[in-house]
Amino acid sequence: MLFYHYLNEIRPVILQTNKTQSNIFILSGAGKRIFPGIINRMINEGKKPHEKLLPIKIRQSVIAHFLKANNDIRLVQVLQDIGEQEVPKNINKADWKNSKPTLASCIPYSNP
Repeated sequence: MLFYHYLNEIRPVILQTNKTQSNIFILSGAGKRIFPGIINRMINEGKKPHEKLLPIKIRQSVIAHFLKANNDIRLVQVLQDIGEQEVPKNINKADWKNSKPTLASCIPYSNP
């Protein structure tokens, strides 16, 4: 719900105010990119060390949610780093392996 509000109400105002166009999802008030370290600090500000959220945990939570909602595995792969092969802890490993398509099935073939 917060992302919907941001995308439809806040982000357009930021872009219009700064007279800019951007494909970057999360923007600063000046319409510039916000780097991951800054977002991480904002999320964890005031939290105790054992309560802190790491970017990998947020990503794994989103991936687990998408898989449980029976979304297309390719949507999940967009969220997952190419080199990362770790199975989120709250996903059944057999389901994870069965849902992973081969590389050939993910890349559309085009004959040059």
